[in-house]
Amino acid sequence: MKLFWFLFHTNRRKTLEVMILGLLSGLASAGLIALINSALYAGSPGSHSRWMIAAAFVVAVVTKVSSSLASSLILRRSVQDIMLRMCTGLCRRVAETPFRKLEKIGASRVMACLTDDITVLSAAIQVVPALIINLAILTVCAIYLAWISWTAALALVILVALVGVTYRILMVKAMAAVRRARDGTDTLFRHFRTLLEGIKELKLHGERRNAFFQEDVDTAADYLRKENITAMNRYAVADGWSQSMFYTLLGVVVFVFPALQHVSIKMLTAYVFIALYMMAPLWSIIYSIPAFNRGQASLEKLEQLGLVLADVATPAQNRASEHGALSESRRIPPLIEFQDVTF
Repeated sequence: MKLFWFLFHTNRRKTLEVMILGLLSGLASAGLIALINSALYAGSPGSHSRWMIAAAFVVAVVTKVSSSLASSLILRRSVQDIMLRMCTGLCRRVAETPFRKLEKIGASRVMACLTDDITVLSAAIQVVPALIINLAILTVCAIYLAWISWTAALALVILVALVGVTYRILMVKAMAAVRRARDGTDTLFRHFRTLLEGIKELKLHGERRNAFFQEDVDTAADYLRKENITAMNRYAVADGWSQSMFYTLLGVVVFVFPALQHVSIKMLTAYVFIALYMMAPLWSIIYSIPAFNRGQASLEKLEQLGLVLADVATPAQNRASEHGALSESRRIPPLIEFQDVTF
């Protein structure tokens, strides 16, 4: 959620536009499924009802494609604006930070923020439209399923709650591994800086060079690899668990419900058809979670270093403040004062 608040606080108007267009696209996508299901059981070909459904189908397709395209275009431009503000704003924030604090932070950690964290944040932000669209699709499809059969919808809610609790536990463990991997990136960047600054000494002393690579670089790189593998493994386990629960729901609907109560073929077909359609947005949301978690870890790292970006000014505001500061410095005459000086 912190990533959403960061995006909203950085550019509220465009974020709201992306959210509204994403919701509209998701509603149109879910409406397409309802129209297709209705068309399967509508009157004979050429009937008035089928032509009405066909017209609504065309409107839903145009709405879905246009709103999805508009949200993507708006967000692409917004991401580039945010990246520009982050790059220029971070450079200015570093220049304004007291030197003692910069020494405490370390140049390698600052360099990791300026390079790796900005890229990770931009990648996390770019999945926002797809996430909003897919959430809207799942919500409307769930409502439509409840309208078809409230008992099946109740089973879906119980299953989603069970999957959500277990998935949350796995995500917490995966997020811990992502944070450790992000800390390992700082360590590896520090060794990179040491390599560049001490390259002459490393070339002259073979034993020091070997010790540096074996004890520092190789150890840090191996730690980073292990933590990334741990996070990816936990994501894979969570993905497998979600898929197994989803197919369990389909099995219950197809085999258990008809044995317990009378279910028409029309209702059963509609339920299975919509449930299968929900798979694509569901997996898309699951696959976007790793990018979100990494973006969350990068944002937390920036906040830990005191390089918060939410209040970074725009480039025009930065230029105006710099011009004002320069004019103010020109108006104040220089003053040199000596106290207790002995020559």
